[in-house]
Amino acid sequence: MFDRTQIQGGAVFLEDTQWDAYCFRPWSLLGLGKKPEVVKGITTGLVFWDKRAIDWDYLEWFLKASYLHKIPEWIMPTAQAGLANRCNAKTVCRNQITNLYPNAQISEDTFGVHLLGSYRKGWIEKLAQVGNHPNQNDHITTTRFEVCRTQNIIGYSWKQMKRWKNTRLNLW
Repeated sequence: MFDRTQIQGGAVFLEDTQWDAYCFRPWSLLGLGKKPEVVKGITTGLVFWDKRAIDWDYLEWFLKASYLHKIPEWIMPTAQAGLANRCNAKTVCRNQITNLYPNAQISEDTFGVHLLGSYRKGWIEKLAQVGNHPNQNDHITTTRFEVCRTQNIIGYSWKQMKRWKNTRLNLW
């Protein structure tokens, strides 16, 4: 997975299957002037960059655009999603490294998990009860990747509504 040929001219991330954890509001994608341009749902639980692919001008612009920083904890993940939109970025297949939201499923392809802070305790207990996963052996697994795609206002708005439903109403 950490083969430099996989990141040449780009980066590798985990795919966020539930929502886009970005710091700006959907309407920030509307109007005239410079706007954030991000890829669809990535999480920075895993990040592997070809430093030559980083658009430093975009990064500087985004970090200075404080009017976009509505959720401070998500400024850096949002900056990386914007940088990912400007290079050859990809995500590890979601079934291979799974984000452990309450509704997550571990499949026979899973070889790693991302324990999200809010749900970590519950998942650690579940994983301890399950014991060894059938995939826990000595065979070599080939990592599969998916190309990152640009997010649009409709998709981002939908993900924001989904996040609200999940976190406010605990509906998954």
